[in-house]
Amino acid sequence: MITPDVCKPRLVTGCSSMVSGQSKSASLVKNPLAATPTRPIQLVVPFSAGGGLDLNARYFAQSLAEALKQPVAVTNRNGAAGTIGLQAVASSKPDG
Repeated sequence: MITPDVCKPRLVTGCSSMVSGQSKSASLVKNPLAATPTRPIQLVVPFSAGGGLDLNARYFAQSLAEALKQPVAVTNRNGAAGTIGLQAVASSKPDG
Protein backbone atom coordinates (compact mmCIF):
# COMPACT_ATOMS: atom_id res chain seq x y z
CA MET A 1 0.00 0.00 0.00
CA ILE A 2 1.28 3.45 -0.87
CA THR A 3 1.15 5.95 1.92
CA PRO A 4 0.54 9.68 1.37
CA ASP A 5 4.11 10.42 2.52
CA VAL A 6 5.51 8.42 -0.42
CA CYS A 7 3.38 10.30 -2.96
CA LYS A 8 4.05 13.75 -1.54
CA PRO A 9 7.56 14.29 -3.04
CA ARG A 10 6.32 13.27 -6.48
CA LEU A 11 3.39 15.65 -6.23
CA VAL A 12 5.65 18.54 -5.20
CA THR A 13 8.06 17.79 -8.05
CA GLY A 14 5.22 17.69 -10.54
CA CYS A 15 3.81 20.97 -9.27
CA SER A 16 7.18 22.70 -9.39
CA SER A 17 7.74 21.59 -12.97
CA MET A 18 4.31 22.90 -13.93
CA VAL A 19 5.08 26.25 -12.33
CA SER A 20 8.44 26.52 -14.08
CA GLY A 21 6.77 25.59 -17.39
CA GLN A 22 4.23 28.35 -16.89
CA SER A 23 6.93 30.93 -16.27
CA LYS A 24 8.75 29.86 -19.44
CA SER A 25 5.60 30.13 -21.54
CA ALA A 26 4.81 33.49 -19.94
CA SER A 27 8.17 34.85 -21.12
CA LEU A 28 7.36 33.75 -24.68
CA VAL A 29 4.06 35.61 -24.51
CA LYS A 30 5.92 38.81 -23.65
CA ASN A 31 8.20 38.42 -26.68
CA PRO A 32 6.65 35.89 -29.10
CA LEU A 33 9.28 36.57 -31.79
CA ALA A 34 12.02 35.23 -29.51
CA ALA A 35 11.01 31.66 -30.41
CA THR A 36 10.50 32.29 -34.14
CA PRO A 37 13.04 30.53 -36.38
CA THR A 38 15.24 32.69 -38.57
CA ARG A 39 16.23 30.01 -41.11
CA PRO A 40 14.16 27.72 -43.34
CA ILE A 41 12.62 24.78 -41.50
CA GLN A 42 13.14 21.22 -42.72
CA LEU A 43 10.31 18.82 -41.87
CA VAL A 44 11.43 15.19 -42.20
CA VAL A 45 8.72 12.64 -42.99
CA PRO A 46 9.99 9.10 -42.30
CA PHE A 47 7.68 7.52 -44.91
CA SER A 48 7.35 7.58 -48.69
CA ALA A 49 5.94 10.50 -50.66
CA GLY A 50 2.31 10.38 -51.67
CA GLY A 51 1.02 8.53 -48.62
CA GLY A 52 -1.41 9.80 -46.03
CA LEU A 53 1.28 10.88 -43.58
CA ASP A 54 3.12 12.75 -46.34
CA LEU A 55 -0.02 14.60 -47.41
CA ASN A 56 -0.78 15.59 -43.82
CA ALA A 57 2.83 16.73 -43.33
CA ARG A 58 2.68 18.88 -46.47
CA TYR A 59 -0.59 20.47 -45.34
CA PHE A 60 0.94 21.11 -41.90
CA ALA A 61 4.10 22.55 -43.50
CA GLN A 62 2.06 24.96 -45.60
CA SER A 63 0.10 26.17 -42.55
CA LEU A 64 3.31 26.45 -40.51
CA ALA A 65 5.06 28.44 -43.25
CA GLU A 66 2.15 30.89 -43.44
CA ALA A 67 2.02 31.29 -39.66
CA LEU A 68 5.79 31.76 -39.15
CA LYS A 69 6.46 33.52 -42.46
CA GLN A 70 9.39 31.13 -43.00
CA PRO A 71 9.80 28.52 -45.74
CA VAL A 72 9.19 24.93 -44.66
CA ALA A 73 10.67 22.13 -46.79
CA VAL A 74 9.23 18.63 -46.52
CA THR A 75 11.83 15.88 -46.97
CA ASN A 76 10.84 12.23 -47.28
CA ARG A 77 13.36 9.74 -45.83
CA ASN A 78 11.56 6.42 -46.10
CA GLY A 79 12.71 2.92 -45.31
CA ALA A 80 13.11 0.52 -42.39
CA ALA A 81 9.65 1.34 -41.00
CA GLY A 82 10.61 4.97 -40.35
CA THR A 83 13.98 4.28 -38.74
CA ILE A 84 15.98 5.93 -41.55
CA GLY A 85 14.05 9.18 -41.19
CA LEU A 86 14.39 9.12 -37.42
CA GLN A 87 18.15 8.55 -37.71
CA ALA A 88 18.39 11.46 -40.14
CA VAL A 89 16.77 13.75 -37.59
CA ALA A 90 18.81 12.37 -34.68
CA SER A 91 22.12 12.81 -36.51
CA SER A 92 21.35 16.25 -37.94
CA LYS A 93 23.23 19.31 -36.80
CA PRO A 94 21.60 20.84 -33.70
CA ASP A 95 20.38 24.28 -34.67
CA GLY A 96 18.23 25.33 -31.78
